[in-house]
Amino acid sequence: MEVSEAATISLVREWCRSGDARRIRQARRLSLAEVAATIGTSGTQLARWERGEVAPRKTETILRYAELLAELLELGA
Repeated sequence: MEVSEAATISLVREWCRSGDARRIRQARRLSLAEVAATIGTSGTQLARWERGEVAPRKTETILRYAELLAELLELGA
């Protein structure tokens, strides 16, 4: 894992813990199911991340989630 990937993973986990990830998704009116299908996880698992119950663990999924959240922020989430 590269340093930039580790930093991205840390950021996504913080966004999940703080509720920012959910706020970003909801601001762009995307459902849990839509985001989960896009990043390759289940809606249930994504909901648990967004509530801060568990931290995302699978590197590839976290990086896809980070990419999506970053794009949503660029759109004005």
